Amino acid sequence: MTLAQIANIAINMPLPATPGMLCYDFVRYICPGIVWGYLYWRHGFMTAEVAHVGTHPFLQPALGCLLG
Repeated sequence: MTLAQIANIAINMPLPATPGMLCYDFVRYICPGIVWGYLYWRHGFMTAEVAHVGTHPFLQPALGCLLG
């Protein structure tokens, strides 16, 4: 799960990457992706999808305030 998230970021990340951008990408994409992957593996697609959709309303603005 972790390698899949890192590969996704590495492929889609614009260069050059700053330390702040790497931190944001790690917290924004890799950490939730690991959690969602675990939920999918353990509890199925619907649980992972609900967690994914339910996270967006507060994760994106919170990270924008903290790291922006």
